[in-house]
Amino acid sequence: MSRGTPLLVCRGLARAYRRRGGRLEETIPVLSGLDLEVASGESVAIQGESGIGKTTLLNLVGGLDRPDAGEILVDGRPIPDDPDRRAEWRRRHVGFIFQFHGLLGELTAEENVALARIVAGDPRDVALAEARRWLDQVGLGRRIDHYPDELSGGEQQRVAIARALARTPRLVLADEPTGNLDPRTGDRVLDVLFGLQQETGFALVVASHSERLARRCRRILVVEEGRLRPVRTPDADGAAAGADKGIP
Repeated sequence: MSRGTPLLVCRGLARAYRRRGGRLEETIPVLSGLDLEVASGESVAIQGESGIGKTTLLNLVGGLDRPDAGEILVDGRPIPDDPDRRAEWRRRHVGFIFQFHGLLGELTAEENVALARIVAGDPRDVALAEARRWLDQVGLGRRIDHYPDELSGGEQQRVAIARALARTPRLVLADEPTGNLDPRTGDRVLDVLFGLQQETGFALVVASHSERLARRCRRILVVEEGRLRPVRTPDADGAAAGADKGIP
């Protein structure tokens, strides 16, 4: 797929949650008729108030949840309905980065990254070799045998990035990837993430309150009343228009 062709297409997404209080059940709409397109190699920031639906959108796009209505196409194909096939699809096509790194404390950095490929069926020696390659890519080539509690917060998040990219996904979803880090450490982590994106060309969708993070993305969208509103789009010269404007 050439650069600029939509890799991710969401049409008319709707998602509501049901909350029971006593004998009554309340329906709480979160997304309503949401549309989104993301091109290969593009970076998009999703912003909005807490509880507005940013994480819900990422969960739908990544196949962790199913919409009540609408469709999601990745590389022109719908996400499988069957739970087992959907799990296999996630392993092959999507990389996830969360606010809390979620590393397994009993495994080394190398083993944490390799696990993503081992679960997908790769031989252990191949998985470990790829883990070492990706850890070197994120600047942790000398820390492969360290356990999570022997690494700093920024180093742990870089291991999480390596784990997300270990199977070279076309689409990477990040939910507040620097939310647990101080600004300086967060900037270093983002340098790694966006550097690898430019190098490998995966599409990146980030949900975050961080203005610093959002300004590094090609587009900024805000969730409002269940839909997405553009805050910033590229101008005719390819530079980000409105970069000096305030972002909600």
